[in-house]
Amino acid sequence: MTLLKSLRIVNLFISFLFLLSVIFGACDGGGGEGEENPPPDPGTTLPGTGAIQGNVISSNGFTLNAVHVRAVNIDNQNLQISAFSGIGPNLTFQDGVYRIDGIPQGDYLVLIERLDGRSMVFNKERYSDFVTINSPLLSFPDEYFNGDGESSTDKPLDSVKVTVVNGQTTQGINFITND
Repeated sequence: MTLLKSLRIVNLFISFLFLLSVIFGACDGGGGEGEENPPPDPGTTLPGTGAIQGNVISSNGFTLNAVHVRAVNIDNQNLQISAFSGIGPNLTFQDGVYRIDGIPQGDYLVLIERLDGRSMVFNKERYSDFVTINSPLLSFPDEYFNGDGESSTDKPLDSVKVTVVNGQTTQGINFITND
């Protein structure tokens, strides 16, 4: 198994564990008495990888949660890593914020999409109420990050590459949906 496939599997597994913790209420923010391993600093990334962070906002200015944000490697489109908006660092709720950790260095196209059952991998029955209740209420086309051209009237398929550097978080990758 290649390193890239392993990272993808690890990312999916971490997402699955998070969603289970949301379902069962296990996300208490940590920091309990006697805790030997405190949660990592939200500004850190996994060794040998970087991160992408931003916000998802509707065309009328509201923050959006349960939006699937996906980074697709330009050189190897099989390398795709994702997260949901509304889930911040250390598995905390952060309105409209997303962060994708564990991304190998390289150039990526980043896009947003509703979780509406179109993909077998991201079938809504596999996720917590946070996602399955919020995502169907959203109505926007899939859209790529468009850099300075990002707006509620841009062309959803226009895109700019986002460069990920090991040990750094690429911030400001903000989306405005085309409702």
